[in-house]
Amino acid sequence: MQSFFPDELLALVNEQRELVAGALLAAVLIGLWVTGRLRKRRRTHVILAALQGSTRGRVVPFRGPSAWGFTATVTPAPEPFREFSVSYRPMSIFDPADLARRLAGRPPGLLHIWALLPEPPSAEIIWIRGQAPARAVGREPGRGLWIHHRLDIRATEYATRGANTAALCHVFLDMQARFGPLLQRVIIQREGAPQVEVVLATAALDTRDIPALLTTLRAAGRAALLR
Repeated sequence: MQSFFPDELLALVNEQRELVAGALLAAVLIGLWVTGRLRKRRRTHVILAALQGSTRGRVVPFRGPSAWGFTATVTPAPEPFREFSVSYRPMSIFDPADLARRLAGRPPGLLHIWALLPEPPSAEIIWIRGQAPARAVGREPGRGLWIHHRLDIRATEYATRGANTAALCHVFLDMQARFGPLLQRVIIQREGAPQVEVVLATAALDTRDIPALLTTLRAAGRAALLR
């Protein structure tokens, strides 16, 4: 009688080999995910420390800091703002959600800044990466027309409104020159809530540039108040 023991043993060895390979792959993926989370947490604390060192106020988190980032308010708000808040979302290529955002062409890590001015801005601006400023079409009651501009250095469009927008345009061009590849949105709008909103991708953000970013934002706020 022919024995099937060798074939059964070979099948068992192959099955165990597949199980071991699967277990090793799972361990590697879990290890990468844990490493990614630790890096995200460390990056979150680095960004928070850079903000703390770049403003005269206290950056007070009310969510985080953690591997998922933080949301914080600056008290007192930097001049000329009366309220100033920051939200940060880190990224890691080992995080499936971050990887999906990157593959979809969306920035997985973002620094979101929003603020309120002591009074409604006299000069307004809207710029959104990859989009025409469609919200800036038409006339609001008691306000002037939006004027559309083309920014040749970025091949993009932005819109302004107000009697004296020259200073705000100058600050916006400086912001594009400094942070253009990272910028996702720049909005200063009278009817907006918040009135000031700036969003940057953070994958290539150098924390040494954060003081310059805050200085530029303060200059934009002052320019928006000029009459």
